[in-house]
Amino acid sequence: YLHRALIYCDQEQFDEAIADYEAILILDREHAPALCNLAIIYMKRNTQKALDLFTRAIEADPTYVRAYFCRAYFYTQIGQL
Repeated sequence: YLHRALIYCDQEQFDEAIADYEAILILDREHAPALCNLAIIYMKRNTQKALDLFTRAIEADPTYVRAYFCRAYFYTQIGQL
């Protein structure tokens, strides 16, 4: 699912990518890369959901640096940093 979701994102087929990331999370609720990538999609759709997903990614894997970076970047984009 992960690789297909990445391809969907490259093709801007975000609804399909969301479905694949959510399928990953059914199998592994703490899959930090899926949580982070899903949050990136939601950055333009739902601010609070994006922030929640970034936080879940960090909680799932505190060593997953990309989630911290993306969340901090998003905070700057929405003017909260």
